[in-house]
Amino acid sequence: MEEVNASLEPWESQPIEATMRWTLKQVADAVAGKSGHGVDAVARVAGVSIDSRTIRRGELFIAIHGPRNDGHDYVADVMESGALAAVVGGRWSRATQAGYRTAASPC
Repeated sequence: MEEVNASLEPWESQPIEATMRWTLKQVADAVAGKSGHGVDAVARVAGVSIDSRTIRRGELFIAIHGPRNDGHDYVADVMESGALAAVVGGRWSRATQAGYRTAASPC
């Protein structure tokens, strides 16, 4: 039988995979956003990426507007690559208008 260290917090004694699987509702709540179109609020995120070239099936894409690139330009690509959903800027509405699953749109 495996010994459990009583001084650890509950999440510290679990594998990281078990503690980092947020639901899309939790993501939306964390960024003070609202769930977008077509989102399964209880779907669990397998990972997170801000780089559209590295997104994997089931991961959450966070679209960041940077000095050279705007992640919002790649939302369609990551969704076609199997991303679970995307977090997009509040003023950016092309993703929801196109029917893409947006986890949250921060205001």
